[in-house]
Amino acid sequence: MDTRRADTPGFNRPELPTDARQWPLLFPEIRRQQQAGPRCRFRDCRHLQEPGCAIDRHWERYGYYRALFDQGP
Repeated sequence: MDTRRADTPGFNRPELPTDARQWPLLFPEIRRQQQAGPRCRFRDCRHLQEPGCAIDRHWERYGYYRALFDQGP
Protein backbone atom coordinates (compact mmCIF):
# COMPACT_ATOMS: atom_id res chain seq x y z
CA MET A 1 0.00 0.00 0.00
CA ASP A 2 1.27 3.48 -0.86
CA THR A 3 1.73 5.74 2.16
CA ARG A 4 1.93 9.50 1.72
CA ARG A 5 2.52 12.34 4.14
CA ALA A 6 1.41 15.93 4.03
CA ASP A 7 2.49 18.91 6.08
CA THR A 8 -0.46 21.22 5.73
CA PRO A 9 -2.34 22.84 8.63
CA GLY A 10 -5.68 21.15 9.15
CA PHE A 11 -4.92 18.33 6.73
CA ASN A 12 -5.06 15.68 9.45
CA ARG A 13 -8.67 16.64 10.32
CA PRO A 14 -10.56 16.97 7.06
CA GLU A 15 -14.20 17.94 7.15
CA LEU A 16 -16.41 15.21 5.72
CA PRO A 17 -19.91 15.91 4.50
CA THR A 18 -22.42 14.72 7.09
CA ASP A 19 -24.73 13.46 4.34
CA ALA A 20 -23.43 10.04 3.26
CA ARG A 21 -24.99 10.52 -0.19
CA GLN A 22 -22.24 13.08 -0.88
CA TRP A 23 -19.35 10.80 0.08
CA PRO A 24 -18.93 9.26 -3.41
CA LEU A 25 -18.15 12.77 -4.68
CA LEU A 26 -14.98 12.72 -2.54
CA PHE A 27 -13.50 9.95 -4.69
CA PRO A 28 -12.34 10.87 -8.20
CA GLU A 29 -12.34 7.15 -9.08
CA ILE A 30 -16.13 7.08 -8.72
CA ARG A 31 -16.63 10.38 -10.53
CA ARG A 32 -14.54 9.16 -13.50
CA GLN A 33 -16.48 5.92 -13.76
CA GLN A 34 -19.81 7.75 -13.61
CA GLN A 35 -18.76 10.11 -16.40
CA ALA A 36 -17.27 7.42 -18.64
CA GLY A 37 -19.70 4.57 -18.35
CA PRO A 38 -23.26 3.57 -17.64
CA ARG A 39 -25.09 5.12 -14.72
CA CYS A 40 -26.18 3.30 -11.60
CA ARG A 41 -29.75 2.10 -11.49
CA PHE A 42 -30.71 4.29 -8.52
CA ARG A 43 -29.80 7.94 -7.91
CA ASP A 44 -28.99 7.32 -4.23
CA CYS A 45 -26.62 4.42 -4.95
CA ARG A 46 -23.78 4.29 -2.40
CA HIS A 47 -21.66 2.18 -4.79
CA LEU A 48 -21.14 -0.59 -2.27
CA GLN A 49 -23.00 -3.70 -3.47
CA GLU A 50 -26.45 -2.43 -4.39
CA PRO A 51 -28.30 -4.12 -7.27
CA GLY A 52 -27.79 -2.16 -10.47
CA CYS A 53 -24.62 -0.39 -9.30
CA ALA A 54 -22.48 0.45 -12.34
CA ILE A 55 -19.30 1.28 -10.39
CA ASP A 56 -16.46 -1.22 -10.62
CA ARG A 57 -15.18 -2.02 -7.12
CA HIS A 58 -11.69 -3.03 -8.26
CA TRP A 59 -9.83 0.23 -7.65
CA GLU A 60 -6.98 0.87 -5.27
CA ARG A 61 -8.76 3.00 -2.65
CA TYR A 62 -12.04 1.06 -2.58
CA GLY A 63 -11.14 -0.35 0.85
CA TYR A 64 -10.90 3.19 2.21
CA TYR A 65 -14.25 4.02 0.66
CA ARG A 66 -15.86 1.00 2.34
CA ALA A 67 -14.26 1.93 5.66
CA LEU A 68 -15.76 5.40 5.41
CA PHE A 69 -19.25 3.88 5.40
CA ASP A 70 -18.38 1.36 8.10
CA GLN A 71 -17.06 4.03 10.48
CA GLY A 72 -19.29 6.97 9.56
CA PRO A 73 -18.33 10.63 9.91
